[in-house]
Amino acid sequence: AKLESGSFLVDIKPTKLQDTLNSVVHSISQKVKEKNIRLRTHFSPALPEILETDSRRLQQVLFNLLGNSGKFSKNNSVIDLSVDVVESTKREVGACSSHGVIRFSVKDYGKGIESKDFETIFQPFSQASKETQNVYGGTGLGLSITSKLVNRLGGSISVDSEYGKYAEFTVELPMIGGSVDVKEISGRLDKTVIVVVESEQNYDYSFTSYPIRGESHPLSTEVADVYGLRIMRCNSLEEVYSKLSNADVPQKDHIALLVHENLYDESLDEKMNKLVGEPNFTVMTHGPNYSVEKTKSRHFKSLSVMFPVALLDSIAKHVSKQREKRHETEPGCVSPSFTGGLFAALQKNPDNGSKNTTSTSKNPKVMNIEDKNLQSLQHGGAPMKPPAKYNLKVLYAEDNIVNQKVLSRVLNRVGITDITLVDDGKKAVDISATTKFDCIFMDMQMPIMDGMEACKLIMKRDPESKIIFVTAHALDEFKSKADSVGATSFISKPFRVSDINAVLEKMGVCSTEEANASNETIPLDIQSPSTTKTSQIFSSQNQLETPVTSSSLGHVNETQSPSPPQVTIPEATNLPCPPKTTSPKERSKRKTWAPSRNLKVLYAEDNVINQKVLSRVLSRAGITDITIVDDGKKAVDATATTKFDCIFMDLQMPNMDGMEATELIMKQDPESKIVFVTAHYLDDYKKQAVSLGARDFLAKPVKLDDIEGVLQKLGI
Repeated sequence: AKLESGSFLVDIKPTKLQDTLNSVVHSISQKVKEKNIRLRTHFSPALPEILETDSRRLQQVLFNLLGNSGKFSKNNSVIDLSVDVVESTKREVGACSSHGVIRFSVKDYGKGIESKDFETIFQPFSQASKETQNVYGGTGLGLSITSKLVNRLGGSISVDSEYGKYAEFTVELPMIGGSVDVKEISGRLDKTVIVVVESEQNYDYSFTSYPIRGESHPLSTEVADVYGLRIMRCNSLEEVYSKLSNADVPQKDHIALLVHENLYDESLDEKMNKLVGEPNFTVMTHGPNYSVEKTKSRHFKSLSVMFPVALLDSIAKHVSKQREKRHETEPGCVSPSFTGGLFAALQKNPDNGSKNTTSTSKNPKVMNIEDKNLQSLQHGGAPMKPPAKYNLKVLYAEDNIVNQKVLSRVLNRVGITDITLVDDGKKAVDISATTKFDCIFMDMQMPIMDGMEACKLIMKRDPESKIIFVTAHALDEFKSKADSVGATSFISKPFRVSDINAVLEKMGVCSTEEANASNETIPLDIQSPSTTKTSQIFSSQNQLETPVTSSSLGHVNETQSPSPPQVTIPEATNLPCPPKTTSPKERSKRKTWAPSRNLKVLYAEDNVINQKVLSRVLSRAGITDITIVDDGKKAVDATATTKFDCIFMDLQMPNMDGMEATELIMKQDPESKIVFVTAHYLDDYKKQAVSLGARDFLAKPVKLDDIEGVLQKLGI
């Protein structure tokens, strides 16, 4: 009703556009399979990863438009979804006139719309014709609601059609908050030849006489032109060997092979080694089945559904790792900057079992969490001596509210309580112009303005400023960049109290004895959210922050009567509050823990914060035998060898999402009890989840009552 009346709220904030689109594309693709319709995607080469919009509302817009296209499309046809960056056009909405725009185009080749209906089609209870209502059903509210949503997002919507041939709906939204550094990506792939190996596909377009757009190839000529890449296409490995043998490829060039899993051959490495030498090539694979064991850490589920910039970023990372592994980085080649963000989310290792995995570039915004640290915090640990009081005024620029809380708590523990928080670099620049801070802690990657740019501007205005970078990018390249813009020091995540003390000593406000007094790593202590304010960390951050890779959380065993620590979210920007301490005995009285339940549970979730939260809630419900995996493919593999009493499934995950994983698990065991746990509580998601066999659907943040209700519903 709120949508129909237009009395709804929008939440405009930096949104990962690829994540927003992925779930829509997958859901609609599954929906139109029954009519044998293919949903084709085309993404502009310079499409940015971040867009300031309301992710949920944008998904509703695209669901409506793509759902209509599926309804009116012929069997065995196609629907085209194109997302392009275009120059701003004159619109009635002011935001579109001062920025470039992101253009979403949904086109189907069904019956089309008569031109006389263009002006009324976005009005409530209006459909193109009486025949449409009789044949296809519907209330006629869909496009009216879509139009209102688009307008509230600051954009515009239009329609173009030729009756009997096609219908195309176009949505334009202001392109605010994101851009693509084409030069940087191009530089990282300098002296690299990308070889795409896949079978040629032949499609039947007899469903229409209208000339339709050709198939969108991964790493197309358009992408190659924009980024200045050298791309070679082959239909077989034999063609690769032949072309490389005859091609004029400079000796120092690196060959990046993208081989479809069905064409992969075990002799590939041996033959490439003879052709170009072992350090000079990188083998990656792609395809839906992850059938090549050797390249699982370098595998893409699909090339065509990835934004070009994300795909190129991942390729550059794999190439760089190969060069670094052999200690043969070519002079003059730009080293990758491991920017993390959406790119790591899209290309997360589906077989991530490395013992050395920490929170490096996978997520520069969320602290690494180690079980031993959490357990030591839960069960007391050595008492800390009261911190000295420092009369220091500190600014912390960080867009992740969880990290804000962690560093604020650490600063409190060393005696600093006058802390001001801002969530982007521009705000740091603005506030430091009017307020003198003794020290500024700066995150590297933030929306609107990143840490490097903010540091440069602050130091230009006040060269005496003391700026400390706090980031997961503990690489020499980043340290040198930080030094070049005038940073005082550099702390890598996860950090220790002694790191903060060492920085204070360097600034001349802490003695060496104090700096060495504490050497513990600070974990992130989280309990299940019990208030609306606390829950916002996990619901909104899960949608906007890149999920953290957990290398092997395995089984979470909490049989030692844990006493969950509190997390309190600061209500205001300033945090003048002293550290609060509570004894384990007092904390244990606050929560009631259920009797132990002999249940074996699997939780598929790629965000380590959410993993910890649900694990804690399950423990409070008496469930301690919990296995955690970080993508859908691992969930499918785990259920093939282990019988679980219940499976909690996230919706959006890299490599394989929750919907596809559920479909595969239910095929191998129709008795599986799967419960979706996701922030995307939309009816379309819920209907699809239930249609695939899911037993229930929980919206984040999950509370103890939710879990108890699900267990009762499942009869366990």
